[in-house]
Amino acid sequence: MEETRDFYMVLYTALLANCPKDSRNMVDNITLTDMGTHWKIGISGPTGSYDYARKVNDQLLPTQSGPNKGHINLQWVERTIEQVSAVFGGSVIYELS
Repeated sequence: MEETRDFYMVLYTALLANCPKDSRNMVDNITLTDMGTHWKIGISGPTGSYDYARKVNDQLLPTQSGPNKGHINLQWVERTIEQVSAVFGGSVIYELS
């Protein structure tokens, strides 16, 4: 399963590279864990009363960072997964939760 490990290492690195970095709230909170039967990538932000990482990924409206930031950051996780999958010549089944 070395190919699987390679895929997740590249995906993890791409997520770090593509992560919105205005406030750097998520960069240090992206983790990669080998669960034995599958890999888990965690993306979080500062703790609070809402899911910061999901809000940034799903934000469509302008943000305080600028009028286009919502559109630029929209679904950056999904785009990164699709880009890395294409490099490896396939598709991947993933779950955002």
